[in-house]
Amino acid sequence: KEVEEETNYNGGDKWNSKYSIIKSHKCNQCSFSSSTASILKRHFNTHSGEKLNKCNQCTFSTAHVRNLKTHNKLHSGEKPNKCSLCTFSSAQVWNLKTHITMHSGEKPNKCDQCNYSSLQAGNLRSHMKIHGGEKANKCDPCNYATTRAGHLRSHMMRHSGEKP
Repeated sequence: KEVEEETNYNGGDKWNSKYSIIKSHKCNQCSFSSSTASILKRHFNTHSGEKLNKCNQCTFSTAHVRNLKTHNKLHSGEKPNKCSLCTFSSAQVWNLKTHITMHSGEKPNKCDQCNYSSLQAGNLRSHMKIHGGEKANKCDPCNYATTRAGHLRSHMMRHSGEKP
């Protein structure tokens, strides 16, 4: 049996910083190990891609019950994660963490080819397409092409006569 010192919460094993726990249940597909068979069984869903926990209000499904519980807060309107600097609240912790960085002005996602930076990683990924020359969003009626789908939608209004 393997004894490992715990310094952080590790996703399900109970621990006390004064003690060690025994992690004798090992995954045969990766380096994950657990102190209980039930946690290891839950971990296996990560590899199988099986999503047994399904939302009864939409098409969302997940391998882990805790993710479904968090998701259900979106439907119930429950927003337990509250910003201490303003009135913002969120059902999901990651959304609150992203929000809090707005107060600091920090933009942790930085382009390594120019001085662009963004709050969200997805915006940086979109930006990086500019450097690669990739313009996947193309207009059929003319030769316009852009890296951003939103820009193409705005452009298409010119052809239809719609106003934004």
